[in-house]
Amino acid sequence: MINMYYQKLTNSLVESGIDDKEAATITKYLWEDLAFPMKESDDLNGNDFVIKIEEVIDKVRQHIPWQYISRKVNFYGRDFYVDERVLIPRPETEELVYNILQKTKNKNIHSVLDIGTGSGAIAVTLGIERPGWNITGIDISAEALMVAEKNRNTFDCKNVCFLQIDFLQEEMVAALPDYDLIVSNPPYIDVAEKDHMSASTLLHEPGQALFVNHHPMEFYETIARFVSSRSHPCMVLAEINAFRGLETRSVFEKAGLVNIEIIKDLQGMDRIIFAEKSGR
Repeated sequence: MINMYYQKLTNSLVESGIDDKEAATITKYLWEDLAFPMKESDDLNGNDFVIKIEEVIDKVRQHIPWQYISRKVNFYGRDFYVDERVLIPRPETEELVYNILQKTKNKNIHSVLDIGTGSGAIAVTLGIERPGWNITGIDISAEALMVAEKNRNTFDCKNVCFLQIDFLQEEMVAALPDYDLIVSNPPYIDVAEKDHMSASTLLHEPGQALFVNHHPMEFYETIARFVSSRSHPCMVLAEINAFRGLETRSVFEKAGLVNIEIIKDLQGMDRIIFAEKSGR
């Protein structure tokens, strides 16, 4: 019976639109993450196993992402807590973290701002990798910040703190101090792009973390204005829409930032913008 339910879970993943190979991998992860301690020889009649696995299969059929089911996602080699209050961190964002760490080698970084921190995966990872940095993660969502705090506490990152701030509100942004480094994976998807997105993302991940309010460049324009308006030198690394690399670059050029670079991801897509503001 164990094998029967294992296969049933795999089949439900395939039926939800996941290819066979990925479905087999996800089944393995879910099975381990949800700690089903059963053996083929166990008597399954009347125990909690059947209820538990049927609940999981039902969630898969509702297109609930498996990371939300297991309440866990591996990010930069560490297991972070996630649920429906936050966006699921993607491998592309791991590439953002990697590039942040590479670009800041031998740089005098003390203060860091993570805009749209969500689960806190970027901020906490940087806090672990660079214990000498003081990192502030901000987000408009109080619920997302609860998840971020949970992850911060799990990894005991005392050099990371979180604040509820709407970065698109000028008065809130004006009250922020200067930072040596700004990082972000902001909302950058236009609602017109919904047709190209998966059902699981549209149905269950927070739209506020995915979609822009007015136009795709609004967060990048606000970041560029914030940096250019300060006399303090600053570095910026942010994840971008892979189809708007040149448009994003133009935003930072117009703001007077220098050494601008569009960095491609492992798939060869424009994925990260790097820019600097020199002191005056």
